[in-house]
Amino acid sequence: MIILRLLLSIVKTWPTKQDVIEQTPDPAVREMILRMEQIGCDTVFDRFDKQQPQCAFGIAGVCCRICFMGPCKITP
Repeated sequence: MIILRLLLSIVKTWPTKQDVIEQTPDPAVREMILRMEQIGCDTVFDRFDKQQPQCAFGIAGVCCRICFMGPCKITP
């Protein structure tokens, strides 16, 4: 249970799309993310958000290769 809490605390530190847009030192990255949003192209951030909630197995890196950290039917 301690490991699960640790893993979940790490997940909370991952940057969001908005964090990257606001904090990136490269203006091309900002422009690319905003352009992809305009044309409706999914980014890694959009795909990550669609996979929530992630299961503890996936966060720990021990999930099956088919699941890829999507909503788990094994754990709550």
